[in-house]
Amino acid sequence: KPNNMNDTRVVRQFSEKWDKNVEDLKAYKELHGHLNVPQKEGALGRWVNNQRQFYSKRVKGEKTSLTEERVKALEELGFVWTL
Repeated sequence: KPNNMNDTRVVRQFSEKWDKNVEDLKAYKELHGHLNVPQKEGALGRWVNNQRQFYSKRVKGEKTSLTEERVKALEELGFVWTL
């Protein structure tokens, strides 16, 4: 939990960046018809790969930044966790 203004700002920036990546992912799906962004596709591809890695860790019970809310948000878009 954030315990001062600086921590709160960092958490908010992290959340806004995640939200922007989700918007970029929606645009990618609109253009390509799927959410399987190749890693070589740049920042979005790396982000998608990271979400899959975080999900794998989460399933194993490890702590990650991928919350249940974020899992649901990605699944509502049709996100595929394993390829």
